[in-house]
Amino acid sequence: MASLLGWYVLVVVLTFVGLFFTASYTHAQSSGDFDTEWNTPIGWLLVAATIGIVSVGVIGVYGTEYRFSGRQDAWSLFFNTVPLVGGWVALAVAVSHARLVDRFRRAEETPTATVRSAEGPIIVTGEVESTQQANSPALSQPAVCWTWEFSLRGVAGQSDDNWLTRTADSGGVPFDLDDGSGSVRVDPREATITFPMVETHVCPADGPQPGAVGRDLHRSVPGDEYRYQEGVATDGDLLTVLGRVTDDGTLNASRIYRPGMASTASRRYAHRALLAAGGGLVAIWGGIHLAASYFGTPLPF
Repeated sequence: MASLLGWYVLVVVLTFVGLFFTASYTHAQSSGDFDTEWNTPIGWLLVAATIGIVSVGVIGVYGTEYRFSGRQDAWSLFFNTVPLVGGWVALAVAVSHARLVDRFRRAEETPTATVRSAEGPIIVTGEVESTQQANSPALSQPAVCWTWEFSLRGVAGQSDDNWLTRTADSGGVPFDLDDGSGSVRVDPREATITFPMVETHVCPADGPQPGAVGRDLHRSVPGDEYRYQEGVATDGDLLTVLGRVTDDGTLNASRIYRPGMASTASRRYAHRALLAAGGGLVAIWGGIHLAASYFGTPLPF
C-alpha cells in the first residue's frame, strides 16, 4: 500500500480534479452555453467525471509504485490520470448526441392537423400563428420564441480583440403552428432553439443595455464592451419543431429550427457522436495504461 503522504497527495489531486469539473458544472448551469452548444446534460458530465476519478483510484489501490515527493509528482499524477477522466466525459457526450440522432431518426413527419393523435417523437413544419408575443430577453424584439447569446470583451473579458461568450439561452411563449391542414399548439419554453443570430447589438459595458438580459447583469469596468446576438421567430415565420404531444394535445417542443436546418443539425450531431465515441474510447484505453504504468499496476490486457 502507499505511504500516508502518498495517499494524501493522491486524494488532494483527485479532489482538485473533482473541483475542476464541479466548477465547470456551476459555470455551465449559470450560462447555459455549453449545454446549448454541445447538447449534453451537465449531470451526465459529472457522472462520467466521477466514474473516471473512481477508475483512477481503483488502479492506484492495486499499484506497486508510488512516487510522491513533492509538487512535481503531484503534477505528474494529474497529467497521467486526466486522459482516463476525459475519456469518460467524451463518452458521455457521444451517448447524448447518439440519443439525439436516434430521436431525429425515429421522429415522423406529421401534418399539424393530425398531431393530437400522434405517438412518440414527431417533426412538424408549419407557419407561426400567434395572438400573443413577448419581448425577447436580449434585444426586446416582439417574438414567439428566440435564442440569444451574450459576449464580453475588454479587461474583464481577458481579451481586447476576441469576444468571450458568457451567457446563452433559448425560450419563448406558446404559439400555434399551421402547415395548411390545421393548427397545433406548440410550447417552446423548454426547447433548445437553433436560429441564425441575425440581430447584433454592441454597447459599452457602463452604458444603457437593450433588454432584460442586460438589466440583470453585474456591470463591468469602463472600457469593456458587451455584445448581444439574437435570432427570433415571429408571426408568419416557417419553423420545424421536434417534440412530443402531451395529453392535452400540445406539442411539447424539444428542438426548434428554421426549415432545412434540422437535417443539417442531425448530421452534425452524428459526426460529433462518432468523433466523441472514438476519441473517448482511445482516451480510456490509453488512460488506463498510462495510469497503470504510473502506479505500477499489472493489467490483464
